[in-house]
Amino acid sequence: MTSTDSATAGVPPAVADDLFLAAANRDAAALHALTGHLRSARPRLLKLWPADRREPWRHGLDLVLDGLNAADVGVAELALIQELLAIGHESPRLRDLAAAAARRAFTDYPDPAGLLRGLGLTQTGVPTEQVRQRWELMLELKAGLYCLHPVHGRGTIKEVDGFASTVTILTPTARTLPLDAALDNLVLVRAGGYAERLLRKREAWTPARGWDGLQEAFAEAVVPAAKFSDALMESLLVPALLTAQQFAALRQGQSVPAVQAAGRRGVRAWHEARNLEELADLLAQAGTIDADDQHLAAIADLFIKGAPRRDLAHFFAQTVAHLWRLAGDTPAIRHFLDSAGVRASCAWNDPAVFTTVTDELNAKLLPHWFATTVAVPGAGWLAQAMPGLPLRLWNTGVKALEADPKGLELLQEKLRYDMSRQQLTADAALWLYKSKLPERERIANPTLLFKTLALTVRGSHLKAHKELRKLLLEDDKFQRFILHDGDPDAVRPLVHIVRHSPILDVGERQSLLIRIVRHYPDVKHLVEQRTGAPAVRALGQVTSPRSLRQRHQELNEIINVKIPENSRAIGHARSYGDLRENAEFKYAKEMQRFLASRRLQLERDLHEIRAYDFSAVEVSDTVIPGCVAVLEYADGHQENHTVLGLWDGDPDKRFVSFKSPFGEALLGKKPGATLTLPDGSTATLREIQAISETLAQWLRGEDQS
Repeated sequence: MTSTDSATAGVPPAVADDLFLAAANRDAAALHALTGHLRSARPRLLKLWPADRREPWRHGLDLVLDGLNAADVGVAELALIQELLAIGHESPRLRDLAAAAARRAFTDYPDPAGLLRGLGLTQTGVPTEQVRQRWELMLELKAGLYCLHPVHGRGTIKEVDGFASTVTILTPTARTLPLDAALDNLVLVRAGGYAERLLRKREAWTPARGWDGLQEAFAEAVVPAAKFSDALMESLLVPALLTAQQFAALRQGQSVPAVQAAGRRGVRAWHEARNLEELADLLAQAGTIDADDQHLAAIADLFIKGAPRRDLAHFFAQTVAHLWRLAGDTPAIRHFLDSAGVRASCAWNDPAVFTTVTDELNAKLLPHWFATTVAVPGAGWLAQAMPGLPLRLWNTGVKALEADPKGLELLQEKLRYDMSRQQLTADAALWLYKSKLPERERIANPTLLFKTLALTVRGSHLKAHKELRKLLLEDDKFQRFILHDGDPDAVRPLVHIVRHSPILDVGERQSLLIRIVRHYPDVKHLVEQRTGAPAVRALGQVTSPRSLRQRHQELNEIINVKIPENSRAIGHARSYGDLRENAEFKYAKEMQRFLASRRLQLERDLHEIRAYDFSAVEVSDTVIPGCVAVLEYADGHQENHTVLGLWDGDPDKRFVSFKSPFGEALLGKKPGATLTLPDGSTATLREIQAISETLAQWLRGEDQS
């Protein structure tokens, strides 16, 4: 057997079938044997096995999974499940069993749904081998551990927030990552071992350990184990503890004296640095530098090679900020920063990269970083990038812009543009609200405000988003501000959006409406009256109560009727033996995959989509969900199309989902408008009518009660 053959090739088909059947009956010895075969299989991934062995094993493993009980996964079953994830076996049943096991393995995690998303178990686009690697890291993940991020560098875990499903790392500035991104990118170093003590400088380098000892210490400490490599060790040790030459010497079996390996920083002159990371480190330790043309020319090549690289953008920002801090705004520094090599940095050509590196910088470096940004790409570039920054950085950035005669004006222009497109970030909105700029008054726009709050945010932007939401719901001063001190023309649209916005729950809506009346009793009639037509974009994911009930019924039938029937069919087909030629078994397995996929889709949709009573809509002169659009075609005939929710489309009844291409062609149109329909034909919108009470009752499902 060659190294590229599967180790399972030594298991005869008949023996393998017996093993599958025994394991499906939860025989502990069979489960252990099967796990052992998979663990020793080469290649590691199932998809790389020879085809004549891969498919029989795939079907046999599915048979085993059918025999396991999600409510009773023991040690042997869990070991097999994790091994199946590791080899990349893919099936809905495996994901269901793994999800049940994960809930029990991580009982302290407060948000089980967030945990499963973070592990990738509810996302079919995440391969199961990646799920297994995430799982391994999740078992170790906790505050205080030493970590390495491929972009943000070395640091420690500051916090694991199980409610927001985020992980905050200090590298040394705080950076908040979504749980899935943290599990994919972080490497952890287990606490208590020699590797961790060495990295934290709690123990000096012992030359006697040599290269083999160093490798052994880090191989045992690194999580996930699959990421361990010499390159990873180098990322952890160089230049924090060893120089590149010292590390290379160790790898070649040469001795490295303890005094050198312990590594005093700053022994090399700053202009003798060998890469941007080392240059940033040397400049951070320097009190003063002589930044003349000769010294700057010596490091020019580092920028030519490193500035365009995303993985070095953080060190680029540190370096130029330190140069500005130490040498100031001198002709030599300006000339150097304006050179092609420096200007090519992705941090000054990609706003997303700029946002990331700026968010990570030490607070003491921020003024210098912003100053270099104004000096090189210019105030206009910084003004364009400002809305992407978290609120805590705004005052420093604005101060740098104010050093340019047109800097603040450029920022105001950018903010006006974002507001006109209703794309204002919560960070920008809060800064404007606290400012004295004329643009502040434009925030008092309910549509803009709710658009901002509906944006999906992560990481450092979560704080501003939560603060803006809190102002809306709890702050009397802010509420009076957006209500224009009780102006009915301001109250009416706010009440309308509050009643229909999906970003508020029932309790929040009621609380906010009560506050409006408490502030301005004279507008009580506006709050209590029946709401007008809902804003289409604020309506969110809605459908009629009838359609929602039908989806619930379908899900219940799948769970309580079809899946049990399918399990019995699989068991019956299994009794025929010879799984490789068993047509009934293959059909039952295909049906199992379909039912699992449909169940997952329904569960996701029912979590996101809510029922809406379209009889609450008051029809005016614009097509909105809950109205009847009367269209006249080129040949003169007319048709009535009822615009409804996501699951309400029915061509036979001319019911149109507002999310369908036909519905989107109708939305927002007024009588007299000429429409281009999805099939290429044209029609004229002649009239907009309200739906009948009979239809409204039917949509509510009152005939089903």
